[in-house]
Amino acid sequence: MPGVVVAGNGTDGISASQLSGPFGLFVNEAGTLYVSDCQNNRIQRWDNGASSGVTVAGTGVGGNSLSQLYYPLGIVVDSNGYMYIVDGGNSRILRWPPNSHSGECIAACTGTSGNEIDRLLEPIALAFDSYGSLFISDRSNNRVQKFQILGSFGE
Repeated sequence: MPGVVVAGNGTDGISASQLSGPFGLFVNEAGTLYVSDCQNNRIQRWDNGASSGVTVAGTGVGGNSLSQLYYPLGIVVDSNGYMYIVDGGNSRILRWPPNSHSGECIAACTGTSGNEIDRLLEPIALAFDSYGSLFISDRSNNRVQKFQILGSFGE
């Protein structure tokens, strides 16, 4: 059975219908797809059946301000629409409110990567448990770190 293209047009680019290095994916209960568009330094939301995406995080230009992403990787979206983004190139985790132009750093917010307990080195993916604990795969440190962020996931 052949696949069906649901995001991107197969051509590398920055237009709303294109992706460049898609990595992390999240699909909510309504079928909305969120894509970490790594090389475009943005998160794209693709509504079910849409022919183009909408940038919902990042400016499309890599950077380290709270309105910018640099090589975003993993993404999780809670039931309130908050996006939790592995900002891989900045070695930090951002929480991005719905309809916002910037996020807030919630883990590894030192501004530098490293192997100390408050830093990450090439984080890749993240996940929450039902108690609000955030788990981060800290790839180049060969570890998984756990942070207590929320009362329970989605609050």
